[in-house]
Amino acid sequence: MTLMPEQTNNKFITEDGLVAALNSFGNDVLLPAMQAMSDENNQHTDKKIAELRQEMNERFEKVDKRFETVDERFQKSFNIFATKEDLKRFATKDDLAEVKSEILTAIDGLTKNYRDVKDDQTANLGAHYRFEERLEKMESKNLKFAPSVG
Repeated sequence: MTLMPEQTNNKFITEDGLVAALNSFGNDVLLPAMQAMSDENNQHTDKKIAELRQEMNERFEKVDKRFETVDERFQKSFNIFATKEDLKRFATKDDLAEVKSEILTAIDGLTKNYRDVKDDQTANLGAHYRFEERLEKMESKNLKFAPSVG
């Protein structure tokens, strides 16, 4: 026989005594009392569940907001990395070597044109100086030029 932790008139109630006391009340008194206790417990439990749901919803909303910022940061970080599709658009070493060759060929052509222009300029300067010398000689002899009309 085990003792219950409750005391009545300084006497411990035993399990057997409790069962006997409950049986003496009868079902017509005991069942409605148990039903009322059950309803009260259900209401209390429902209230607690509603409170927990509200608290969980608030916490989930906070977590969702945090994940939104994480998603944005992840997307920004992910955009830095190249994908296979991105790499298909990039030049290969062979492409770069070909472009380099074309650029060097174009530079060589421009250099040749520059040298040709420079040579022509030098030749024109030489001819200019010769003409100037001839004009100076003629002016020294006081020769007058008649404009030619053609």
